[in-house]
Amino acid sequence: MLHCSSIHPSLVFQALKSVFPDINKSVKFFKIPVLSLKELDLVIFDMNRAEYEFGLETDPDSCFEIINHDTYEEIKIVPPEALSFFESGTRTPFALSAS
Repeated sequence: MLHCSSIHPSLVFQALKSVFPDINKSVKFFKIPVLSLKELDLVIFDMNRAEYEFGLETDPDSCFEIINHDTYEEIKIVPPEALSFFESGTRTPFALSAS
């Protein structure tokens, strides 16, 4: 499985670090342009849908949508909703916990 993001993971990591400054993790990021994957069916997972509930083991099908390669655009900043979500956390995210 290939996990794609409409925002570069380095931007997400910077945002998490601004909320959780104790994250001390050596990380590397790389980018595969979505256009180079045009022959594959890729999907967007949209957790901003009303029917999405954080922590569910199965997500509603309506939260997934096939990417239209002709109209897809990368996000250049971390959305304010994502920052609010990070700030609402009470502890460092598991995958980024200090080591």
